[in-house]
This record gives sequence, structure tokens and C-alpha cells, in this order.
Amino acid sequence: MERLFAKPFVAQLGGGHVDGVYSMAVDGHSLQRVASGSGDGVLKVWDLSDRDEIWHATGHENIVKGLAWTKNSQLLSCASDKTIKLWDPYNSVSDSEPVATWLGSSGFNSISHHRHKNAFAVASDVISIYDLERPTAAPEVIAWPAKADTITSVAFNQVETSVIASCATDRAVILYDVRTAMPVAKTVLSFACNAVTWNPMEAYNFALASEDHDILIFDSRKMTRALNVLKDHVAAVMDVQFSPTGQELVSASYDRTLRIWRRDEGRSREIYHTKRMQRLFAARWTPDSKYVLSGSDDGNVSDACFFNPDPFPLGLPKLQVRIWKANASKTEGPKSTKQRQALEYNDALVSRFGHMPEIRRIKRHRHIPHVVKKAASIKREELNAIKRKEENERKHTSKQFQKRKPEREKMVLAAEHQPIEMDYNAPMQRDSWFAPLSVDLIVKVLKVTFLHPFICWIIPMCFRAQNYPWGHDKMVYSIVWATFITLCWAAGIINQRLAFGVPREVDLGEEVIVITGGASGLGLLIAEMEHEESRGVTFYKCDVTDKDALAKVAAQIEEDLGTPTVLINNAAIVHGKPLLDMSFADVDRSLTTNLTAQFYSIKTFLPAMIRGDKGERLSPSPAFSAGLTALHKSLTAELRATHPEIRTTPSSFLAPVVEPVDVTKEIIAAIDGGYSTHVKFPFYARWIDYYNILPLGFQQLARKLSGVDRAMDNFVGRQGISGLKKKA
Repeated sequence: MERLFAKPFVAQLGGGHVDGVYSMAVDGHSLQRVASGSGDGVLKVWDLSDRDEIWHATGHENIVKGLAWTKNSQLLSCASDKTIKLWDPYNSVSDSEPVATWLGSSGFNSISHHRHKNAFAVASDVISIYDLERPTAAPEVIAWPAKADTITSVAFNQVETSVIASCATDRAVILYDVRTAMPVAKTVLSFACNAVTWNPMEAYNFALASEDHDILIFDSRKMTRALNVLKDHVAAVMDVQFSPTGQELVSASYDRTLRIWRRDEGRSREIYHTKRMQRLFAARWTPDSKYVLSGSDDGNVSDACFFNPDPFPLGLPKLQVRIWKANASKTEGPKSTKQRQALEYNDALVSRFGHMPEIRRIKRHRHIPHVVKKAASIKREELNAIKRKEENERKHTSKQFQKRKPEREKMVLAAEHQPIEMDYNAPMQRDSWFAPLSVDLIVKVLKVTFLHPFICWIIPMCFRAQNYPWGHDKMVYSIVWATFITLCWAAGIINQRLAFGVPREVDLGEEVIVITGGASGLGLLIAEMEHEESRGVTFYKCDVTDKDALAKVAAQIEEDLGTPTVLINNAAIVHGKPLLDMSFADVDRSLTTNLTAQFYSIKTFLPAMIRGDKGERLSPSPAFSAGLTALHKSLTAELRATHPEIRTTPSSFLAPVVEPVDVTKEIIAAIDGGYSTHVKFPFYARWIDYYNILPLGFQQLARKLSGVDRAMDNFVGRQGISGLKKKA
């Protein structure tokens, strides 16, 4: 009965457009705002609750190819007239001038905004990334080294926000990394794709709207095989989007139908169509996943013409943006308790008896237009004929000895990667299940379980809930353990306060954080993560080993941004070679950059930090002594390790490789919290101070077990890579 009385169509928005609707964008900060762009260059913003237009403008000379909302609810639009425009619909009247305009060298086909940063990417024959905080700056251009064809769609990953996916008319799907401004991988499919969308809940998965009538879901880590192929459309799929939950998709097709899919099923669960709705070019979910929106180029007169004064006296057609329910038979509005119980009972019956053929047939049945049904029948016959031909050919040729190719791999023709070619022995990859296991991981798990006061006190509470007496051994032992862990935890806090004092209040909007070596590596990672909450990032080019240049840049920073409040000494170089293989120039450069430059930067920036009550007093002389001591110990260990009879490899369990992200998180936590601390990674680094008091024999044993003396054997670094490229 619910299928019989299902009413999926909700409404059409206002009077629609004069030309076809080719692009739409939903404001992620509002449940009731959606923008649409038409073939005549007109932009409109709609209110879904009132189902009426609230703003419009004639923004472009021809088809609006892409729309995107920014972080502050401004609207970006791009078109094939080679322009990108920024609008402010909420704070301006209709037909107002754009806030900003960018002119490109060719027409734009798609636009996507970064989830956190004020930046957006547009697609033409290349991908251009613009920074809204620097509107006059030239865009950053990313392209595949070999010339690609016109890029039809581009999309930022909503989880791993530095990754971009694109599809082009040459059937290529390319992934880019904006951190390196380079393409990562390219996959060539059997048909071109019209749209690409990322799963908002699963960082690696994305979907493609293909010209071969299918929707392809891929895992970006393994592009040789599709995760799923969604088959039901009988014409090219023009648009596709994941729902905010990541569990469903909506697609718009040239066959004049709108379909809703479950991502792990091959057939659509809903199909929407009307007599007036023609070819669909855009489909979107509302942020609450309850409704879907469709944009088409139908030329029928809107129903609104019979009730409202027609603004088109000549009877020009109005092209519609329609609202549909995500669940066709679901009733909206307030319900009584009796109604809710009845609906829950019906759902339980369907779930209980859904496996029965009669119930399953009724549940899956959908009314399909005659044209679509006929086209599906013809398509089915053609595919069956192709399969029969392939089987006959396989029976009578040598193909019968070849392995059959799975359906999910047939559409992939080729895959390319853009690796960095290195002519050196790479370290052996550990693919075993216990490879990620290390002391650091074990300690991290223990700190949030058996070594955490909250968890420790839950154990005696659970025993007490089971009516254990207070004097029972389990109660006594668990309370003693919880008390001991709590005292240790309190002692750690007191030790932190006595050692570093009370944390200061931090307002990232007012902080001026200076990071040396911020152009790459760990410094760049810190700058990117802090950029999301700060006022922005400004780059200054400076040689930190030059005292005069450093002082000049410090004065420029204080003039442009204000007094520095945080200094992160990150600039360093690593040659990765034994001392005997290093030239004197390498030794001088290492000492100057890694040791002397640190004192230069502290000496330059610390006075201003002290004036602003943000600095600390440092004692440089002991640091020189510590540097010489470390040099002597490193040299002794190196000479012993270079003997041919000694063969060791770094231990991934005792001395795991430290990920830059882990170090960055600890540094940023200290900055945001305003407290002082010592960041030591991995876990054994916290016991280095005690290592020096061990007998020499135990020290050598510890070095051999951890493998630290051989940890740099396969290191090349950026300088080594540059040298290899020059040789090539």
C-alpha cells in the first residue's frame, strides 16, 4: 500500500529558469538555500522552505558550468565565457555586480571549493587553484605532464582535503595532491566521464558519472578495479553525488530519470520521472539527506503560470528545479503516537518478510516510462548478443585458456603513476600484519585504557555493581591500582606545572607564529594545519644562516603582521651520509644550518617576544656544549657501525619510523594550549637522558637492538633526488 500511495514529488522552485538548468550547489551552512545556473548565464538562489526565489543575477554570457559556496556563504560561478565570478547573494540585491571576477585563458567547466581553506579549484584544459584571500595573485596550475584533453569535472576530497580528483574528455581520471602541486595517478577508462564526487565519510572512495550509462565507484588506492558498478540508466549519466551520510547516491541522466542508489547495491532503489521533465543535467542532496534536487532542460510551461501573473507574456517555457523525497513513501510532518507505531510495525513486517518472493517483488517494483523501459529492453538484448558472441569466440579460439576478466575491471584500460624516480636501494617494505605493531602503539593504547584514571575507576565500580563486597580481593586490587594510577596522573600534572608554569591564554587570531623552514617538510605541514584556524599564512624568503637577511625579514614580519609570539625553529638539512663521505662544505653547511642558524633566529626574534611578554630566557652556552657532545657520540657510533662485520637494520618495534603528522599534532597542541613541553618521539626518546648513565656495554647493546646506527642507510632526501634527476 505504501508503494501505491507514494508521493515522491514535493514541489518545483518558483518560476524556474528560461533556459535549461545545468548546474546547482547547496549551501552547506544552511538547510534551505540552494543556487542554480542556467544556459543563458542567469544565477538564482532559492529558499527551499518558501520554494521561491530570493536572489538572481545575470552573471555570464552563456552556460553556467559550475557553482560552489564558500566558507562565508558567498557564491562562486564559472562558465564557458572564460570567467569566474564571486557573488554575495545574502548581502546584496538582485542583479548586483559581482564581488570579484577572474578571467581565464579558456572556458571553465567545473568548480570545487576547499572544505576548510578559502581556496577553490576550477577545470578547463588544466586545473587552476585560486586563493580567495589573495584575489590578485596568479592561480596555481596543476596538470598531467603529457597534455590532457578538456577537463569536464573537478572535486576536492572532503576528508583528505589536499587531494583533488578530475575527469576529462580523453577518458582519463586523474588524482592530484595540492601539497606538492603535482598529479599522483592517472587511469584511462573505456568511456569518458561527466562528473566526479567524493564520498564525504570515506576518504578514499569516489564515484564517476560515465557516458556508458553506469556509475563507477572507485577506491583511489586501487584504481585497477571498481568497488561497484551501478547499472540501471539507459543513457549517459550527467551528474552524481554522494549523500551526506556517504551511504547513498543520487544521479541525473540523459534518459530523463532521476535515480537514488545504495552504494553497495548494483540497482537503484528509487526512480523519479514526470511527463514534463526532460534531460537532467544536475542532481543534489539537501544537507539533511531527506530530499534530492534535480535540474533539467524541459521546455514545458510551469504550473505556476496558471496561478501567478506570468512574467513571460509570450508564454516562454520555464525550466524547473524540482524537489523530491529521498524516501518516496515516507510521510512528512508531525505524527501521532498511533501513526508512528503503525509505521514502525509496517517497517518491521517488511524487514521480517522481505525475503519472500511476493513481498520482494512488490518492494522492488517501480513504474518506469515506456520509452525508458523499451530502451532498457533493447540495451539488454544488445548486451546479451555481445556476450553470446564473446562466448562463441572463446570456445573456438585460444581465449578459452585465458582468465576471464571481472566485470569491475573491464572498464579500466590503463593506469599510470607519476613516481619520483630514484636510483638507490629503497628499504624493504614490510607487508606483514604485525608491521604496524610497535612499542609506541602499545603505550598509546595503554595510556587510554589501563593507565588512564577514568578507566581504572570504572573497574571497581563494575565490581561493586555486581554486589562484590568492599573487602573482596578483586575490589581491593582494583581500587589500589586505580588509586596508584590517579596519583601518578596527578603527579605528572604537578610536575608539568612546576617545570613549565601555568599555560598562557592563546588566541590564534592574534598570534604571529614564525616557522623557519616552512616551505616544505615538517614546517609546511605545521603551517597547513595551523592555517585552518589562524588568519592566514604569509611566506617570506630568507637564508637563516645570514644574520643580516634574518634581521631584515624579522623587521618586515613585525611591520606586516605584528610582534612575533611563537618561534618554531624547524629549518634544517640532512645529507644522510656518513661523516667520512661528507665534504668539508657539507660539514660547514650542516653545522651552520642545523646549529648556528638556530641561535641566529633565537637572537633575532626573542627580544620582540620578551617585549610582548611571550618569550622565555635561553642559555646558549650549554647548547654549544651539548652540540659538541652529541657530535662526539654520533661519530663514535658511526665508526663502530661502519665495520663490515656489523650488520643491523632499524627495528620497527623498538624504534619505529616517526610520522611527521604525529610530531605536528603534538607541536600544534602545545601552541594552541599555550603550555611548554618537550616533544619526544618515538617512545624510547623519552628515556634518552637515562641512556647516558648506562654502562658502555649496555649502551652498545641498546643501539644494536634498535638499529639506529643504520637508520639512514637508504636516506636520499630532496637534495639527493635533485642530484639523481640531474644525472638522468
